[in-house]
Amino acid sequence: MTTEERLERLERRNCWMLLGVVLLILGYFVIATQSGMFTGIIHAKHFVVVDSQGQTRAELVGEGLSLSDRNGKERAVLCLVENGPALALCDGNGEIRAAFGVDEKTGPKLTLSDKNGKTRAGMDVDEKNGPDIGLFDKAGQPCAEMHVTENGPGLGLRDGNGKFRAMVFVNNDGPTLKMLDENEKTILRLPETKLKFDWGDNQQTSPSTTNAGNWYECATRGNK
Repeated sequence: MTTEERLERLERRNCWMLLGVVLLILGYFVIATQSGMFTGIIHAKHFVVVDSQGQTRAELVGEGLSLSDRNGKERAVLCLVENGPALALCDGNGEIRAAFGVDEKTGPKLTLSDKNGKTRAGMDVDEKNGPDIGLFDKAGQPCAEMHVTENGPGLGLRDGNGKFRAMVFVNNDGPTLKMLDENEKTILRLPETKLKFDWGDNQQTSPSTTNAGNWYECATRGNK
């Protein structure tokens, strides 16, 4: 047998071996498809995505999705809790700096916090009392609020103890300015004619005063 004949024989053998491997793979997929192993749907309780360094960057578990930075700190959390969906955006230290959620009972809420986790600004649309914007001091105490009720818009300013000290509002009868003492007793009203204005259920505490971190509890936070 010449060298050329040997090479030709070896080539034919390799072709048959390759064909056999291909048929074996095709047969596996045919059997797997018929047995229901491949349905086009992946079922799992927990997904974890890691980067090239093995650091978790994304995690999906239950009703929560979290995204982490290269240091493993959660920076964004989307979850579905008892009251409705919620989204939290965190800084590099893990503090919630912005949060948005939709409460099934009271409506949507947006809060902005400082680096210490204290709420500094909040906005919500209460289903009963209407839209509300609140500003807070560094201690997290409300100091300025703006509401829109069925009677008209109003602005309230509070002192360091959380007491209303000044109010201005407008309704169908016109504008009114009120100045109050430390016990929230009116000491000046302009004009003096008492106008109807309902501050709503927010007179003592605005819905926006709720700290973003306490309003919802994301199931995925703190599980790492």
